[in-house]
Amino acid sequence: MNQIHHVAGMHNLRDLGGFVTATGAITRSDVFWRGDAPHRINPTEIDYFLAHQITTVIDLRHNHEQLLAPNPFAQHTDVQYIAVPLFQVSQQTSSAMTSLDEFYIHLLERSQEPIKQAIMHLADAPQGAFFHCRVGKDRTGIIAALLLDLVGVPHADIIADYVATADHITPLLPELRRDRPAHIDEATYEQIIAVEASSMAKLLQHIQGNYGSTMNYFTHIGLPATQINRIEQKFI
Repeated sequence: MNQIHHVAGMHNLRDLGGFVTATGAITRSDVFWRGDAPHRINPTEIDYFLAHQITTVIDLRHNHEQLLAPNPFAQHTDVQYIAVPLFQVSQQTSSAMTSLDEFYIHLLERSQEPIKQAIMHLADAPQGAFFHCRVGKDRTGIIAALLLDLVGVPHADIIADYVATADHITPLLPELRRDRPAHIDEATYEQIIAVEASSMAKLLQHIQGNYGSTMNYFTHIGLPATQINRIEQKFI
């Protein structure tokens, strides 16, 4: 399973290396890191990322989140920082935002272009890449699941990686609760910020049932075969 990286100011920073695929191959470390937003880190902590050859940062947060909590990697001369909002606030529908299961499928179907762009940038990263959203659960969880599923990591392990988020984001929950949107009641919101295995299981089932595989999904959204192959070659 993946390795936890301890960086002051972050809570959910993990390496997607160390997973065993269905064929017995092992995902490489320091290729793809997933995590929460790094806006609280001391600038000197960036050296930790560089020491692990993480030189590309993909910010999946929407524009308003980026303005409220600027990314410290954005102005770093040794880091390629790329903002790829997986959705904008105006794209949120009431049904998508009041059910986590529906929201994940909503993003998979309605945010195909930014998902494509995020995967392309990960494929093209000259060294390791770190991708993140606000707490590293939903948008980050979807991208991580797609990467792991592409190379054949068993669904049970992908789900376990997703559920592991619950062990790390407890310090971030008060902030999330403080920022609960007014149109979402407290009980529903608690379901949205929870980490349930069923949410990721349903996403993977949706991909399998509608596309056959993540590779087919990537092809459907227009990801070039060269980029798909590059992900596989650098990750395995």
